[in-house]
Formats: sequence, structure tokens, C-alpha cells
Amino acid sequence: AYAPVDGPVRQLHLMQAAARKVPGEALQVELQTTVNSVPVELSVHGEPPGDAQPETPWKISLSGTAGDISLRAEGKLADPRNWRQGDYRLAIEGRHLNKLATLFGHSLTGSAPYELGATIRFDLDEYLTVSDFSAQVGDSDVTGNLHWDMRTSLPAITLRLASQQLDRGDFGFDGTATDTGDEQLSDVLEKPFDIRAITATNLDAEIRIQRLEGFANSMQDLALSVHAGRQQLKLAGAGALLNDVLIGTDARLPWGEKLTALAPEQAKLHVLLQHADLDMHARFPKAGLQYSTGTPGRPLQLTIASLEASARPDSAVEVTAIASLNGQALTAQLFAEPLGTLLQQPTGPWEALQLEAKGADIHVK
Repeated sequence: AYAPVDGPVRQLHLMQAAARKVPGEALQVELQTTVNSVPVELSVHGEPPGDAQPETPWKISLSGTAGDISLRAEGKLADPRNWRQGDYRLAIEGRHLNKLATLFGHSLTGSAPYELGATIRFDLDEYLTVSDFSAQVGDSDVTGNLHWDMRTSLPAITLRLASQQLDRGDFGFDGTATDTGDEQLSDVLEKPFDIRAITATNLDAEIRIQRLEGFANSMQDLALSVHAGRQQLKLAGAGALLNDVLIGTDARLPWGEKLTALAPEQAKLHVLLQHADLDMHARFPKAGLQYSTGTPGRPLQLTIASLEASARPDSAVEVTAIASLNGQALTAQLFAEPLGTLLQQPTGPWEALQLEAKGADIHVK
């Protein structure tokens, strides 16, 4: 039994192990264990090269079960004395996702059936490649590939993921909205997190989801790109709510060496946001976002066609709305305190707010 720092306890109990190898026959290894109280049985079959082709790689196949989990792997091993390189096809399936999490000592409430498959090639001194990755969890699906180049001074990771449908309910999240109080939000902003491992890489990631379910508003045609280097992290996202609201965001945050200079020990979310350049927009191409008020005899009908917001380090947060008031065009701008100041009191009270609205027959400031 052992536990990593700040990690869950993992327990292994080995009941039986057997290995057989005789000249002219394949290597056979069988194990019976329990891992975190989950019974695990593994069988490894290793076929060495024949005498006629002694330089060909070993053929390795592995099959096993862990609770309701079924595991299969087939591959090639150029040198059986060097397991740091290989070429394998991996397939995992099971009836309950939470059983897979239990095996590795984590908690997951998702109970949907799942299937995972991938081709994995690696030389741990040079590269790791995951191709033809596919996952089906309940009604959710993910496909993609990953390449990790370890030969450069700053390891380079390229990731591509795509999904036709992703529902967080398949992973055990019911999507119920919860109220986040001032103290809870402050805890999130102030909680330190160690990201030195991922800031020491060049990251190029693209994620595309055709339909995202499990939130208050479903989204479609979601696209997210992430580019990270020695100094900066760039995020770009775009998508549409199912009622045709188009949204998008761009963010540039300190990263790597720059983030380490700002937070030498552990980074906090508010440090990232205080030094970030943020741009967001929302557009309502059909009927717009409508709001009605006033007395029956003097109604006020406000329709917002688009919203844009931007935040720069040490500059006022700016929000611009293109709208119409009772059919007359209107542009409204809201200026707030810098984002770093707002984060100190995320739910208010706020000061130094300015609002200006301009239209053909109205100018309010």
C-alpha cells in the first residue's frame, strides 16, 4: 500500500504469479491480484522472433479483467530488455465508469458503460504518440490523437480532440446549478495550484465538440484552441447556444517563465486573471435578447443584439452593448474597475462604475 503526496491510498495484493518460458515456445506470464479491492487477472503472451529472423521484434499480447473491466493489448517490442519503447494497440471496456476510477484510486460517480481504444507508440527518451484514439462513454464520444516530442529543450505537445456529442451526465455530473457564494468564489480565486509541469512545455491543442450537453444551456459547434509557450498562454473559444446565441472569447495569460516570475511558488487563478488580456462577445442574430418593463401605458422594450467585453491589466473593464430601445438604435457602454480590483470583491460592492448610453434621441451618462 502506498499514497503519493496529496493523493489517494493505493493498495495491491498479489495472490498468485506464474511465468513460463521454454526453448521454442512463447513466454507466458499470469497474475492474480487485487488493486484497491478490485480483483485483477492478467495474462501476457510474448512470442520471440524465430531463428530465421532473429532481429524481428517480439510480439506481445496482453489480456485481462479488473472487476467488470476488460483489457486487451497487442504490440511489438523490439528489445524485451528495454520496455521504454514499444508499439501497442490498446482496448478497454466496461459496464460502469466509476469502477475504472476505483481501480486507480480516484472517485467518479459516472456509471455509464464505456469503451476506449488507441494505438500507442513510444520511445520514452524521444517521443510518445497516441493515434486513432476513440472513447465512447454512454452517449458521449471522443476521438483524437496526441504527439509528445521529448527531444527539444522545451517538450512539445500537440493534441487534437473531436466529439459529435459530449454530455457531462455520462461522467456523473447532473448539471444542477449551484449557488456560488462570495466565500466559495474567493476560495477558487485564492486556491494555489502547481502548474509547473505543464508550463514547462510547448502546447498546441485544438478541441471541437459538435454538441455539448449537461449544462443550463446546451451548446453546439464548440471550438477551443490552446497555444502555450515560454511566456504566454493563448486561448480562443467559439460556439453557439442552441437558441442561436453566438459566443466567443480570446484570452492571453502569463505563462511559463513569466508566470513563475509573478508567482515564484504556486500560482493562483486571480494572478492569472489580473495579468490577462481578455476579449469576449455574445451575439443574438435572431430576435435578440429582450427585456420589458415600464407601466402598461408607457412600456419600455429593450432588445440587445450583441455584447462585447474586454479587460486589460490595470485598465478598466469595458462592456459594450448594441441594442434598441422601443425600436430606436442604442449603444451602451459600461466601464468598471480593473479586473484585479473586481476580483478582490467578486460579488460587490463595486465602485467607479460608469454607464453611457447613446441613441438618436437619448444620451445618458
